[in-house]
Amino acid sequence: MNAATNKKYELLDAFVDAHYKKWRTKFSNNMVGVHVGRKAVDGKQGTRLSIVFHVVVKHDIEKRHLIPKYYEVKVMGRKNPMRVPTDVIETGKLQLQTSGAYCGATVQEMANWARGSLGFFARRNGHLYFCSNAHVIGYGHLKKGFQRFEPGTPGTEVGVYTDEGRLTGALEEMIFDDSDIAIARIDGMRHVNRTPEWPIGPYVLEVGPWVKNRSVKIYGANTKGHTGRVENYNVRKTVSKKGVEVDLTSLLRIQPLVNGPTQEGDSGAPIVLDGNELLAILVAAEPDGSFIYGIPIQRIVTLLGITPL
Repeated sequence: MNAATNKKYELLDAFVDAHYKKWRTKFSNNMVGVHVGRKAVDGKQGTRLSIVFHVVVKHDIEKRHLIPKYYEVKVMGRKNPMRVPTDVIETGKLQLQTSGAYCGATVQEMANWARGSLGFFARRNGHLYFCSNAHVIGYGHLKKGFQRFEPGTPGTEVGVYTDEGRLTGALEEMIFDDSDIAIARIDGMRHVNRTPEWPIGPYVLEVGPWVKNRSVKIYGANTKGHTGRVENYNVRKTVSKKGVEVDLTSLLRIQPLVNGPTQEGDSGAPIVLDGNELLAILVAAEPDGSFIYGIPIQRIVTLLGITPL
């Protein structure tokens, strides 16, 4: 990410922070999150940064013209404000599933044999979902150049591998622009009540300076219980998947300690604090293994509209 783009991100992040409470009041229960990202065009990432709103029902927002097509953002030293486009994505609402059954299990997009790890479960309207990385369970769509996948689109088949066999389901939503997350609706809800190998406790919904230097464990499909230390938060990292380069934002940067770096197939793995609180899911690593990166649960809650139980 070049210096100009980084500066623009910081400017727009500050604008969102300043207006967030007002937007929440204006849009009532329909808005579930807002972030800065590149505006999607026909499901593919564009080049312009935009203010992205995640709503429960998109039709109501568009019909009443509640969100303008552009916001004017004042820039110090410039006479005219910067016009920033908006984007509206219908996400619905999910509830975090507090049972940690099978978190860290292997997940796979069946058509392309892309494998990773299960981050956590969630519920929506009585159905069960799981969360992992878009580059894992949305791999086939990335190959086609698509970086967004929204509810209502025919889903790609995915599988969750457990000791009792395979659970099947379908991709329902993914985001691959300034984040790398996806959810899939799965069958076999009875399996979620099984006692997990490693219990996951409360979800950490606020990340700040307090998280620096905290010890964590990573429970991936291949890396079970490796330890690390949070080196920094609110970090950006440029990654490339299937020829698509994106700038991931709001990440945790973690230094692996005992047991060494993570392995291939650990993408999406839960990262927990020493009290088993779910802090983040694994998304990337440096080639030399010096650092790994996690997407905070706080960030996923905002982007996917998940509501804690």
